[in-house]
Amino acid sequence: MGKIRTKVLGSEEEAEQKKKDKARREGKKAQKKAHVSGMEGGARVVEMEGGPIIEETPIATPEGETPTPQPKKQAKPAKQRGRKYKDMKTFVDHTKKYSLSDAVKLAKKTSYTKFDGAIEVHFNTDEKGIRGTVTLPHGTGKKLRVAEASDELLKEIEKGIINFDILISTPLMMPKLAKVAKVLGPKGLMPNPKSGTITTEPEKLKEKLSQGQIQFKTENEAPIIHMVVGRVSFDEDKLMANLKSLVEAIGKKHILSLSTNCTMGPGIKVDLESI
Repeated sequence: MGKIRTKVLGSEEEAEQKKKDKARREGKKAQKKAHVSGMEGGARVVEMEGGPIIEETPIATPEGETPTPQPKKQAKPAKQRGRKYKDMKTFVDHTKKYSLSDAVKLAKKTSYTKFDGAIEVHFNTDEKGIRGTVTLPHGTGKKLRVAEASDELLKEIEKGIINFDILISTPLMMPKLAKVAKVLGPKGLMPNPKSGTITTEPEKLKEKLSQGQIQFKTENEAPIIHMVVGRVSFDEDKLMANLKSLVEAIGKKHILSLSTNCTMGPGIKVDLESI
């Protein structure tokens, strides 16, 4: 039979074991981990000589649990109108449709800018894709810069120099303009057949555009047309003549509603039957 080991309480072996256990506990205290309130993701602080060191652990989302949504941005407050606009708005009855003559008079009356503001018109049409050109008998009051596509002009466009409001081109120049289409397209300056800016007689077209021929088209996202038909300084008869020419070019059958206003002024509904 093997030897039978016996342990005597209070022996030297027991005292030695207690010393080892005590040393182990003191070693753990020297590198104690403590959770700090306010730290994210269960990050811990390890107390060591020379100051605490932060140990960050990755944040894990439990399976089947959705992450905490981020707070939504606050919506911008509605635009506040100035006192002058509110004063001018009192002259307009928004429940009423004015005759063309009265609407033009009111648009001029409600202008409060120090500069010669524009007289704008806004059409709601029955469909998108309506576009064309029209020559306003009295122009818009703004001198348009009309340019003809050429090799020299192409070099300026490539450098980012654009000193024109309308660009016309011959069919032969169109392939060369293709490489700057990304520059001209977003600005609405790329010549195209629908707008009538591609022609075999560029000089004649340039003269027409300079005399007041303008382009109109509905917006890409909605059947709406916004145009300028003159300035506040224009006589009422000139503004009425310009607006009538524009209505005729668009086609009254396509127009659902029409309103006018001066720059920064309140909108005025126009009775289509008076045009």
